Amino acid sequence: MPSINTIVCFSIIGVIPAPKMKLSVWTVPGINGYGAQQLGYQDQHFEVILVGYGSKSAAQTWNTQVCACQGKSVTIVDDFGKSNENCLVTEVGPMRFEAAIAAGGIAVRAECSVKGVVRT
Repeated sequence: MPSINTIVCFSIIGVIPAPKMKLSVWTVPGINGYGAQQLGYQDQHFEVILVGYGSKSAAQTWNTQVCACQGKSVTIVDDFGKSNENCLVTEVGPMRFEAAIAAGGIAVRAECSVKGVVRT
């Protein structure tokens, strides 16, 4: 089940990137070729969209819980069941609410974006 820091979501749209090396590349006048310095596994920015369904009050509670993740290191479990640990949430976008077809008590579709970096 998709989740962010134990907050259950209907779906998490997007991919948390695999670690990749960040490089600093330079050239020296008069010398052929390039120089490069490995800076470590630092280039791991991500953005995912969280989607939830529920009653109006449940959606507002979900909104509060997701917003509380900003500035924290969380675990994000994606739609495929892959657990991504040490995700530092740097920004939680504004929550968007839409009316949903009222079937089984579902009345609201909530959606927001979450940006961050994967800490290694």
